[in-house]
Amino acid sequence: MELGAVPRTRTGGDPHRHPLRDPLVEARHLVARRLARPRSRWARRGRSLRDGRLLRRLYDERARRRSARRQGVDRDRVRGCAPRPRARGSRAAARAAPLLLEEREVGAHAAHHAEGRARILGAERVQHVRRPLARTAVLVTGDWTVGTVTAIAPQTPTSRSIDLEVPGWPGNLAGQHLDLRLTAPDGYTATRSYSIATAGAGTRVQLAVDRLPDGEVSPYLVDELIVGDQLEVRGPLGGWFVWRPPADDRSPAEPVQLIGGGSGIVPLMAMARAHAAVASTVPFRLLYSVRAPEDVFFAAELAELARSPHFDIDWVYTRTAPEGWSGSPGRVTRERLAEAVVPAALDPAVFVCGPTGFVETVADLLVELGHPAARVKTERFGGA
Repeated sequence: MELGAVPRTRTGGDPHRHPLRDPLVEARHLVARRLARPRSRWARRGRSLRDGRLLRRLYDERARRRSARRQGVDRDRVRGCAPRPRARGSRAAARAAPLLLEEREVGAHAAHHAEGRARILGAERVQHVRRPLARTAVLVTGDWTVGTVTAIAPQTPTSRSIDLEVPGWPGNLAGQHLDLRLTAPDGYTATRSYSIATAGAGTRVQLAVDRLPDGEVSPYLVDELIVGDQLEVRGPLGGWFVWRPPADDRSPAEPVQLIGGGSGIVPLMAMARAHAAVASTVPFRLLYSVRAPEDVFFAAELAELARSPHFDIDWVYTRTAPEGWSGSPGRVTRERLAEAVVPAALDPAVFVCGPTGFVETVADLLVELGHPAARVKTERFGGA
């Protein structure tokens, strides 16, 4: 390795400091950065979990146990265990970047930031700092179990849906999510929460994941996961951002307005599927914002759902519109919302999901248009 010429000791510096020390330290840091992280830390020799749970460790001795430490102001639920200093191949466990995300009702910002649970949808969900469960609606069923990938289908150029067969899965409500845990060969684990695109009884669970270039988990799920692989999951979770069909035809049929941005369609798709599965006559309306036509999730199924007289879809294309579309590309505006959503006078139940900026803008505009804050449920997502 070439370090260049040996610099002279700086005037006024430490006379006992070796002149090679700084170049060696810089070279060591350069090598460490290049070797710090493999292309995929989840790569493994086998495609299934050992004993149905954990992948085989590569260390000669057990990793030191550490207490769970949530990053990003106690929001990112990622835990890494580093081995003892003399363990073969030891290095500091990688850490995910902090994510500042939340889910809340809309209205006065100071009054509603504490409501609900923060979750990431379509990529990763992040939870709030732990607090007493009073006034929260969280459903947790069971513990970690192993699901097997039964089908994978592309949805957009950077995303795909993943079907899992999960023995003992109790079914889930439309809008709920699950936790997914990956364990690397070195014992490092990463837990992410994903929206469930399916609803109802049965052991089939469908997720939809969008790849983030700098993500830790989503590139593996989108680019490397194959049919037959096994994933640890836990759920279903959540009772806040959910839609339940009316008990019978005599129950009040309040209209429902769904508003999704990008992969924020995932939990809304579960609601639309639940609506169709029971042949509900509840008026459903979806406003879906995407960059371009190729970025639409579940495009064929949405077109089929739109055939129902009780389900309408309005589109917003922010960058490129399809040929023959009457509108012009652009972001969601107050005027566009006023035209495309169920009027506030009809008191619809509103569900908004998407990137944080999109959700904030839409939620504030809905309140300006007269929708009560208590009737607007939001869920923001990010990814890793």
